[in-house]
Amino acid sequence: MMPLRFTILAATLACCLLGNVASTQAQTDFVDGKLIQFNENGAWSWFEDERAIVDPSTGQLLVSSISDSSGALGRSGDVDVVTFNLSTRRTKNFTLNGGMDADDHNSAALLRMNDGRYLAAYSNHISDRLTRTRISVSPGDTSAWTPEAQRDNGAGTTYNNLFQLSEEGGRIYNFTRTQNFDPNFLVSNDNGDSWNYGGKLLNGGSNSTRPYVKYAGNETDSIHFINTEGHPRNANNSVYHSFIRGGEVFDSFGNKIDDLDTIGMASTAGTRIFAGNADNVGWVSDIHLDSTGKPFVAFSVQKDSAGLPGGQGGEDLRYHYGRFDGTSWHVNEIAFAGSRLYAGEDDYTGNIALNPDNPNEVYISTNADPTTGNPLVSQADNNRHYEIFRGTTIDQGETWDWHAITKNSNQDNLRPIIPDWDDQNRAVMWMRGTYTSYTDYDLAVVGLVDEGGELHNGIKYFDADVNNTQLVNGQTLVPTQGSGQGANDGLWHRRTGFGNNGDVFAAGENGSENVGMLTTDIVNLDEAGIFDAYAYFFSNMNEEWEIFAGLDLNDLDFFSRKAAQHVSDDDFLSLTSVGEGNELMYQAYLGRVTLDQNETLSIYIDDRSDNSGGTRRTWYDGVGLSRVAVTAVPEPSFVALLFASTLGILAHRKRKS
Repeated sequence: MMPLRFTILAATLACCLLGNVASTQAQTDFVDGKLIQFNENGAWSWFEDERAIVDPSTGQLLVSSISDSSGALGRSGDVDVVTFNLSTRRTKNFTLNGGMDADDHNSAALLRMNDGRYLAAYSNHISDRLTRTRISVSPGDTSAWTPEAQRDNGAGTTYNNLFQLSEEGGRIYNFTRTQNFDPNFLVSNDNGDSWNYGGKLLNGGSNSTRPYVKYAGNETDSIHFINTEGHPRNANNSVYHSFIRGGEVFDSFGNKIDDLDTIGMASTAGTRIFAGNADNVGWVSDIHLDSTGKPFVAFSVQKDSAGLPGGQGGEDLRYHYGRFDGTSWHVNEIAFAGSRLYAGEDDYTGNIALNPDNPNEVYISTNADPTTGNPLVSQADNNRHYEIFRGTTIDQGETWDWHAITKNSNQDNLRPIIPDWDDQNRAVMWMRGTYTSYTDYDLAVVGLVDEGGELHNGIKYFDADVNNTQLVNGQTLVPTQGSGQGANDGLWHRRTGFGNNGDVFAAGENGSENVGMLTTDIVNLDEAGIFDAYAYFFSNMNEEWEIFAGLDLNDLDFFSRKAAQHVSDDDFLSLTSVGEGNELMYQAYLGRVTLDQNETLSIYIDDRSDNSGGTRRTWYDGVGLSRVAVTAVPEPSFVALLFASTLGILAHRKRKS
């Protein structure tokens, strides 16, 4: 029998969770967690790795992406590395190259080398023959990088995948698609200062065949990979596993297949873990190694393509999960992936990401219910959208429970990634916005960072008014005021009838204008501690209203609704309005601060000086703080009791293949 104190606590937890589920059923742009923006304009493909890394020695998370002119601020072809400080929770962006093709294949692969410096490698998508590399000047420092080095591969080049093996003297491998559209590789024996052609991994490629590969290394002596025969539009792909060790290639069971040389092995030579056919066409998504060095993998399968010309398939995609136990592979279909991202790329899913530190957890993007396959139609706009789900298994991947991370979105949530960290901490990032094609996207890089043992109190909201908000330039803030739109006069306008306490600070409602930067000061805080800081703005959910906000007047971040989350009054200690109709209140996460009692915190706000007015206006309402407490992680038995008593109550769905 469960002890009474645990029964009461578990029942209380269940009621609280059920209450929260009920209150958020109709909440638009719901995110289960504190949404963080890493880059206001960026995207990635899924065949360059690692796109994100955690460096525990410096307390930093690095993520790469590439911008497109359709996205925020019109930046195009910028290969960015964003550094997220895990203590301050603030970002710094360094652009490795500002003149690349705007194409999601061109984001950088990142590696923390054994000397603590970072290596970045990136290429255009076939349009030239170059592999480009840059190295951070100092260990753990992303503020300065060496000049870009270029290597001509003699063929159109795409993708980079970086791995360093300590037992090979620190040799770095870069697997990239070059000669004959096959996976080839470069090697460096001097921490990326110079590169030589290493050889070909797979052969038999051509302009249409193109074997696709995902890789995972153990940092010491092995690199595992899964591959297909070709692009799924050109081949009825199966999925194969092999691994590299000591200059040789082996199947899953350790039988030698080939030498690692300039000829390459057949794409079908590895251990076949999934048998494809015209009605079941595979495409690899992710691979990692568990704590014993055994691989676990994820891939997608198109179910409806047999006999259909390109552009007419892709309406029924599924996710599969596989795990090797040392003697056999256990592969299961685990979720509906929904439909293709767009016609012509009929096998493009929202994608699936494995948790490198927990083989029993995955994150997926799908526009279908993971269990039933029913379309996910958002209550926000009555359109079908891709949402993020977390899946967990307790039986080696045979059955899965699914929990919605996003819900009722009015934009798409795509291509989650989870960097390797540890079993107590987890970060998941994804692309959020509109994806038209791999060369046309309006996406922000967002995500959640969960550190074990953290507790968060409700948010204390501070409404912005003329008493706590002033112009940064020292001039007196004298806004115009009224219930209608403000004039195009370069002045903030206190628009009444909306927001908390009945007004918002508005700019850019009648055309492009440049109003002065504001500072809202939080004074006489009644407690000391560590706090997460936020800014709040309104947006029409059919438009992209914008704001600049930050904790440093010289370093403001740009936010629109696609990189923010619609708030619920349940999140706050007290709040009068979260919006109504199409005008909703959104939360922009600014970072983490440590404050003494009665210390003043200044939060800086600005409009976009080159906004086009109207559909890109600024409606600023106020700021907020939530106290962060760090506590010990509960004993496993206690956690097990809680979850065992609530699991049957919560609306988690299970799928069994």
